Amino acid sequence: MKKRTLILGAVMIGAMCGYTVLGQTATNDLSLGMPEVLLLKSNSTTVNLTLTPQEAGLPVLSSLSNSDARVLVSSVVSGTQTRTMTASISAGTVPAGTYLKIQALTPNTNFVGTAGTMGSEATLVNGGDAQIIITGIGTCYSGTASDDGYGLKYTYGISGSTADYALIRASGGASVTVTLTLSAGA
Repeated sequence: MKKRTLILGAVMIGAMCGYTVLGQTATNDLSLGMPEVLLLKSNSTTVNLTLTPQEAGLPVLSSLSNSDARVLVSSVVSGTQTRTMTASISAGTVPAGTYLKIQALTPNTNFVGTAGTMGSEATLVNGGDAQIIITGIGTCYSGTASDDGYGLKYTYGISGSTADYALIRASGGASVTVTLTLSAGA
């Protein structure tokens, strides 16, 4: 019993007098970062734009549009830079007497981040320069569902000049490849 009383007394005296606990610390140095991200993916199959006849004595349908194509994007930029998306014909040829136009459409509500500014409709020219379709793209991602990303409206039609109408030839589906490019930043 004396032993127990002695221990209890020592603990109480220690509690009343206070005590200091000494400890040790350690540190970790971390290097945090994220690379720039620059990814594009088209989620569409072949877009069919076939001009059809109206009735005898009239020209074929003057133009046809399709907005089924979509392009998905993931982008992480450095600092305040932004990206530009362009479109160009990289294979095939738009038939004589006709034109092919493209316009980027505003993405749906699943899009997160800085989507940029959609440009006006741009005409794609055989062997021509890439056309700007979106400017000011920042850090963002589009989602991966079938209706996510930027919509792409393609319009195929007959050139406005009646003189060009004589250049048109029937074709069973001239194949054209449009390449979309997301710039590294500016």
